[in-house]
Amino acid sequence: MSKKYNFGFSLFEVVVTMAIVAIFVAACSNVFTQKYKKKTAIPPHGRMECYYDNAGQLTERMLSENVIISDTHPADGYCTFKPLSSSSYLIVNAVGGGGAGGQQYGGSKGEYQSLFLTTTTHTLHLYPGNPANVDATNPATFDPKAEDTYIADADDNDREILRVAGGLSNSGSNITLKSCSVSYAEYSCRLTPSCTIDAANNRVIVKYCNQNGEAYNLEKSINIDYSTILSEYSGTDTAELARGILVYRYYNTPAYLQDPVNYFALSIQLDGNFTQDEEPSDLEYYITGLEIKDGIALTSPRAGTGGAVGSKGGTGAVIIVW
Repeated sequence: MSKKYNFGFSLFEVVVTMAIVAIFVAACSNVFTQKYKKKTAIPPHGRMECYYDNAGQLTERMLSENVIISDTHPADGYCTFKPLSSSSYLIVNAVGGGGAGGQQYGGSKGEYQSLFLTTTTHTLHLYPGNPANVDATNPATFDPKAEDTYIADADDNDREILRVAGGLSNSGSNITLKSCSVSYAEYSCRLTPSCTIDAANNRVIVKYCNQNGEAYNLEKSINIDYSTILSEYSGTDTAELARGILVYRYYNTPAYLQDPVNYFALSIQLDGNFTQDEEPSDLEYYITGLEIKDGIALTSPRAGTGGAVGSKGGTGAVIIVW
């Protein structure tokens, strides 16, 4: 006798099972479709200010999210900055002390530099330069130059890593040539027109082509008159300096019967303050842009500013932002 066995699910059982699975999938759909979002820690922003306050005290201020963490007066002549491990960058802004104003001219502003750095683990020593001072009873007595501001690596024997120069006092009468550039289109040769500053002899050396296409080297001393700022030359080349542009003119005949032709133009940047007013520093614009309204923003004159006639210059300073 044979036995017949039937194995399988009935249609009703299959429908019930699929209904249960559909309910489960519907309940878990949000979990299946939602991406896992990793939470990232955002390091707090902050800044450090190092400068001399209006009383001449070295000041070190640390802020986080515009909240003052510390405000001290270091006694060892420098501020100490220890980078935060959580910060992803550092912006270092430094300005030299401002020059003092004399009897005739104001002082020039301190040099300014801004550096973008990735996070460093080294401790930094910040040395803001003292401003140049004047004697209130004798305006002719003043420091000839404000102190430089510099930054040193405290973990590497105080190795200097940045220095910016202090401004000159009474700088209109202590003029120096800062930079120059020359443009020339009269003749062509293999020599690229160029200029260099010979600060020791107070002159500019210009190299350019002459009318025969040959290399010609101008080496003539510049005698600066502070009222007209004119240069003295001899020969067939004459020079006129007006509004900062020195234009050399070439005459075709010794009798100067023809109109002069522009031979080449030399632009000279002078380092000095030729007014009796303050010369604002570049750091002042940075402070304004960050909307800093206390601390370093309250120094008078502001950091790096060249002083007005008979007044001291602004403090040298370092601002580090992260």
